[in-house]
Amino acid sequence: MSANPRDYARVRGKWKATSDRFPRGEPLSFTIQIRDPNAGWLHARIVLGKQEFDLMFSEVANDPLRELAELGLFLVSNERFACGATFWLEPEGYELRASRDEELLLAMHYSDSAFANLFPPAKTLVSLAIDGPCVASEIVRALRVVEEQLAASERPGWCHPFPIRLIEQLERKLL
Repeated sequence: MSANPRDYARVRGKWKATSDRFPRGEPLSFTIQIRDPNAGWLHARIVLGKQEFDLMFSEVANDPLRELAELGLFLVSNERFACGATFWLEPEGYELRASRDEELLLAMHYSDSAFANLFPPAKTLVSLAIDGPCVASEIVRALRVVEEQLAASERPGWCHPFPIRLIEQLERKLL
């Protein structure tokens, strides 16, 4: 079953969920909130299926905002293989990873040792089939919210350039 990507609307330049349910009344399987930029750290709350992850992640090893935008682009493409975004908590890490073979799967992986990538052995905490455009729309919405927070911050909260071109490319593919 897939949710309609039109369940997410662009309202006054902002992406917003217009429904929190799939057509048959089941809740959406993925939400993400990114907030509180502070000295190279961001807070993320990710819900995947029935699992909830509350993460404070660093900008040091990688750029998870860019990786999230790339993940969104992968979700709306027909490419096979996989793409992920790593959240480094210093020293452990989480990775939100999509893979496509017969179906599109989204999984959260964990390792107690990480840098720009998770070091083996990584543990899969949850994995489920998803609707790519709906998850990509949720990623766009979350990135647009944190974009406003970074722009409004009086002190630098993130060292990486914001991935605006990737987000705009993703928005065009979702329309």
